[in-house]
Amino acid sequence: MLPRQGTMEPIGSAGSPGHDDVLWVQYGAPGKARFVYQYWEYGQAFGRWFGIEPGKVSELRISGAFLLPRAGHPWFGKRPIEQQEVLKRTLSVRVDGAARFERDVPSHDSSPGMQSWGAWRHADGVEHVFSGAILDVDDEPVRDQRALRLIADHGSVRMRLEFPPQCAGRYEPLLQSGSPAKFDTLVVHYVRPGFVELIHDQLGSGARSSREFAVDYSGVQHVEVDLPFADDRVDWLENMPFFQAPQTQRIRVTWNGQVVFEPDVPPVHADRAGIVLGANLMHSSVTQTLFEGMLETEPPRKALGAIGEGSLAFQPGPSGGLEDERGILLRFDRDDGDAAGLVWRRSGPAGGLFLGWSEKGVTLWSLHPVDLEREGAVNISISRDGAAIGDAPRRANPEPLGRFVVEVGPATVLAQRTAFFSAGTARAEGSGEGDWSGPALLHSHASGTASPSGAAPSPTLPGRVRFTFRTPRLGWISSSPVLMAGRAGAADSVYLQRLPDGKYVLGLDHWSVGVTESEPFDLAAPDIHAIGIEMASLDPDGRTPDGMLRFSVDGRVIMDRRTALYPVRAGEVLYGANPLGMSTSAAIFEGDLISVRTHQAASDLVPGK
Repeated sequence: MLPRQGTMEPIGSAGSPGHDDVLWVQYGAPGKARFVYQYWEYGQAFGRWFGIEPGKVSELRISGAFLLPRAGHPWFGKRPIEQQEVLKRTLSVRVDGAARFERDVPSHDSSPGMQSWGAWRHADGVEHVFSGAILDVDDEPVRDQRALRLIADHGSVRMRLEFPPQCAGRYEPLLQSGSPAKFDTLVVHYVRPGFVELIHDQLGSGARSSREFAVDYSGVQHVEVDLPFADDRVDWLENMPFFQAPQTQRIRVTWNGQVVFEPDVPPVHADRAGIVLGANLMHSSVTQTLFEGMLETEPPRKALGAIGEGSLAFQPGPSGGLEDERGILLRFDRDDGDAAGLVWRRSGPAGGLFLGWSEKGVTLWSLHPVDLEREGAVNISISRDGAAIGDAPRRANPEPLGRFVVEVGPATVLAQRTAFFSAGTARAEGSGEGDWSGPALLHSHASGTASPSGAAPSPTLPGRVRFTFRTPRLGWISSSPVLMAGRAGAADSVYLQRLPDGKYVLGLDHWSVGVTESEPFDLAAPDIHAIGIEMASLDPDGRTPDGMLRFSVDGRVIMDRRTALYPVRAGEVLYGANPLGMSTSAAIFEGDLISVRTHQAASDLVPGK
């Protein structure tokens, strides 16, 4: 018989009656459970619900907090005191390798002889028992990974909160820093349903409060706290981030994207490793002991090291992540102190994300939001000289400004010219909400462009081609080359031409025979546009029907027909240039040629195909 919903059973406890701590498992809806930590009668901390399979044997690894003696005890050996303090205050529970509870909590001093598993007796004599089976209990050396990571952490503190039920009127701790002799505490006061205020309490200096502000008690809260010793040095002004902002001298709290509290009294000196979240370990008089809702730290940014030319790929994590109103996906810092980055902001309560390149206080945002949960990987390309990204051969005399190009799925959503990467070595930090890879990571085994054998890859026909560009900022394209295939006397040239009414056509100029043109279409000047080209003569496998010619613009097919095409050899394909002097276009593409991608899937040119 399965435990009924809401039932709590003890996994383990430590301490003496009246001074003990308990780790419970609470059962929820069928197949769901969570861990609950109880610090005697002073409060509880809750983990996230997770799926369970009744009857399945699972491995639990429980470490820290109520299993350890006080910091400074000889048991810790030669570990530095700050590492001992992190270990003692952190309780971690993993089930079959997955983290299911990780919180800062208070706990009494412990020893192996004071620990009990699968049962706990209340001081009034009532005994609670775990209804499952604890097959074995083994002691192992304490794992220091979390302590070492927290000590190495830097930058602002970011939390994801869910309020506890029936919390109106209560005061709960969000953050504490300092030492027992002098400390700061940040407290949330649930004023009344739908409204909260924040309180900054400093020992010896009294308390001060924010204004009341509205929050959705049933929703997820994203809170960022900046302190002098924990600051990303990024200020957001009206959805525009400014890197290298002066380091804050006070506490600054951003709640769901809005700055809500900057108390006048600066915090006492502390360090990033000494910050405690969701627990009142230093006994502030204005708050209870534990934050009794859900509190999780958002993953810190990952140090990616030096960045060179090439591409980066970001694969969002399974947790979804990027739930806040805005944030930094990728930050670059140069040795001369300059900084820039790829940033994001939410388009609406349930909308996608706008991506932006931010440099020197100016941000260029994508024109349309993207849905990373649906689209998946973000691909970022960097060049130093302005040459088109991808497979296009470099032109002579490229522009001095480099490029920063962002693609989500097959769509190019952001393209910016910048000198940032040509002005010195840049180091990068990426969002911790996913995985980063790519040859632009100079420490990566994938760095460089040579094939594994060291030889240059053999040229091949390009297959389907996606050509991405912008029209000129001032003016338009008159008639420009997009792709040329073949040789003098036997070449096909794809060109883009503007009509007198302002519309455009794509055409094929078949040497000495004539032209074939698409239906007219519009090109909005600020947008990034994509031309898809599918020609039988470019198919490296020879499987495309003879003479097939298909053009698409921004995902819509505008021409699909059979026509005469000259045979093409590998190495006879050029992009954005007309070296053979075909009369239907200028010598060089007049717009901004952003990228050329070859060997594309049909769905990359026409979604859903």
